[in-house]
Amino acid sequence: MQVSNSPRPEGRAYNTAYSEWLHRYHVHDIDKSVRACLLKCMAEWPAIEEWRALPENRRLNHPTTVWRKFNARARTSASRRQRNAARALDELDQSTARLEELEQELQDARSQNEPAMDIDQLVDALVEIISSGTERARLVAALRRLQSALRTAGISLVLERGDA
Repeated sequence: MQVSNSPRPEGRAYNTAYSEWLHRYHVHDIDKSVRACLLKCMAEWPAIEEWRALPENRRLNHPTTVWRKFNARARTSASRRQRNAARALDELDQSTARLEELEQELQDARSQNEPAMDIDQLVDALVEIISSGTERARLVAALRRLQSALRTAGISLVLERGDA
C-alpha cells in the first residue's frame, strides 16, 4: 500500500504494485488460496508455532492444511469453552438458588425462637413411648442423661423399677 500510495488494498495502483512484489519474490506461481492461507498463518505465527510443537502437528507444513487444522482446533476450543461456561453458569444459578433457600430456612428458624415442644408435650411424648414399649433402651439412656443433668442442676430425680 505504501508503494502504490493507496489507503486500502484495492485499485489499479495497488494491484500493479502487488503483482510486481509477487514476481520479485518469486511467489507469483503460488495458488491464490494457498497464498491467502499463508498470510493468515503468518498473522497467527506465534500461536501456530506453539500448536505445531505438539507431536501430532509436527508433520503438517502446507499452509492450507496448517490453517485449516489450526482454525478447526480454535473453533472446537471456543465452542467447548462456551459449553463449559454455560454449564458453569447453570451450576452457579442452581447453587445460588439453593443458598438462598437455605438462608431463608435459617432466617425462619432463627425468627421462631420457640422450642419445637413445650415441656408438657415432651412429657406426653415420653409417656407415649413408655406405654408403647418401643425404644425402651433409648428411653432409659435418655432418662439417665436427664437424671445426670438434673443432679448437676441440684434437682433430685429418682427412677424406679431398677432401670436407672
